[in-house]
Amino acid sequence: MMRKEFTLSSEELSFALAICQHDVLASSILKESVGDVNEEGIELIFQTASRSLFTKGILLKLKEGHPDNAFTEGFSELLHDLATSNNMFRAYNENENGQFVLTAHSSRNGFIFHLVSNQVVHVLCEMELDELMEEVTAFFQPQFTNWDSMQFPVKEKHFEELIRSIQLKEKINFGLAADQFANDFHENNGNIVNFSLIRTEDEGIPHFLEVVMLLVGKERIWAIKEEKLEVEKNIIIKTLHKVEWQQLLETTLSRVVTSKIS
Repeated sequence: MMRKEFTLSSEELSFALAICQHDVLASSILKESVGDVNEEGIELIFQTASRSLFTKGILLKLKEGHPDNAFTEGFSELLHDLATSNNMFRAYNENENGQFVLTAHSSRNGFIFHLVSNQVVHVLCEMELDELMEEVTAFFQPQFTNWDSMQFPVKEKHFEELIRSIQLKEKINFGLAADQFANDFHENNGNIVNFSLIRTEDEGIPHFLEVVMLLVGKERIWAIKEEKLEVEKNIIIKTLHKVEWQQLLETTLSRVVTSKIS
């Protein structure tokens, strides 16, 4: 598919969503960007945003009640799919360059890719599954230089205690795999990132269908995921080879299109 990419500020995206009558999402994005603003302030922000969108060639004409004709081809459809999608893949990453959030929604042509950089710059485009997998991999930059396979279980009720002990560099008694995880944790400055699969029901309540935490070390990547063993919930902490990483991504992203609340 031909990729048409749109780069927008939070104010521009909020304005465009408001024009397309997606007021709830527009208000949420604007509030996160600039805080609480009165009507006069919003009008000034939107005036600036509209001029900027005209300059970029995204906004073609502004005629109230006709949002489909206001924007360049495909843009209003992109916003509509973004605002009305019930299923969402969300990935969070933080590093020395700031905070980044990647989301993917299903669209009529595949997936909507939405990247937010430091709550300011929004990149929107459509892509197919294989392209999206590449983007998510680049987002996390997992390392696969060490092909050892390690894993260990932790009872859910003990997980926070384990992480706290690792943070304090206390002795942990979970075996060699846990010791390596602790070493990688400190090498990575304790930065655990994550991705999740979320479904929003009609009442607006988000349901987390799956959450995977990730520790991206210098030689390997660890996945931290809840699994039910027998009756009790456990957290399984394990390394992923490149193929396992791709399988995990493909399975999770495919559910963006199909997942329902059970």
